[in-house]
Amino acid sequence: MWLRLTLLILVVALNGCASVPSERALAVNGVVFADDQRTATRTAELLDEMSARLDALDVGLVVRPLEVWLFAKLDDADIYGGYDAPRHRILLDAQRKHPAATLAHELVHAYEPLSWARLPAVVREGLADHLAARAVPEIAAQMRAARAVSLASYATGGLPISVEGPTGRISMTRLAVPISETTLSPLEALALPHGGIRAAGDGQTLKALYGMGLLIVSRAGRERLVEIAQNEGDGALVDPSLILAAARLSADKTTWLPAIEGLLQGREELDFARQMLGQPPLPQDDSNASDADVRD
Repeated sequence: MWLRLTLLILVVALNGCASVPSERALAVNGVVFADDQRTATRTAELLDEMSARLDALDVGLVVRPLEVWLFAKLDDADIYGGYDAPRHRILLDAQRKHPAATLAHELVHAYEPLSWARLPAVVREGLADHLAARAVPEIAAQMRAARAVSLASYATGGLPISVEGPTGRISMTRLAVPISETTLSPLEALALPHGGIRAAGDGQTLKALYGMGLLIVSRAGRERLVEIAQNEGDGALVDPSLILAAARLSADKTTWLPAIEGLLQGREELDFARQMLGQPPLPQDDSNASDADVRD
């Protein structure tokens, strides 16, 4: 996510990890600092692997040398990493659940081409998720399911939901996980400045905005979004209404549920989503018959 280094350093300091990591390991694409040599070395290898995978996607990313700093633990569950552009530095929680996907997400930010500069922050987060899922496909289903659940509760204004099989239909029913309502409209969310997402609300709101970005990228496609950024208007950011139109989404978030269901493309996504909502797994002979609506 786009977080200023000062914010992450503050969080680290509050959790008793203010010192710069003491060990380092060189990678082809940069240098990694960690509290122990083994972690530094393994992360340096992961840095080169994720850089190579992202470069192989051939989507215009610009691989450049950078630093990666790992800290023993960040207690804020919603902060797993961040990229500080002026210093070409990624900061990561060494205890994050999915290190390859988290690093790949931050590397997309670090390697962004200039053609993305006018895209809204929410969309750039969606691009980072989308490309990280392509680079680390084993985490793709879980990512889509998590983003779909968070975005669905945003779209319904925090109303209880469930995910039904076999089509992935989202219904209003009892919800077994905490949810949070945000008053941000889609147009307001797409007007947030870079670095402004985290200040937009609590952790659940943050996850919903990431879900919005992934949904927009999945429906509009990376190439169309970049084309809009390059060709439409002269402002600092692309007009949010153009982004919604490209994704075939209304400015009324309550109409989004059918589109969000498109993120639940298969059995894995359905099972992950139902698990998040405290629902039992689908029967073994139940499968998702819906057509995928995902573009690059």
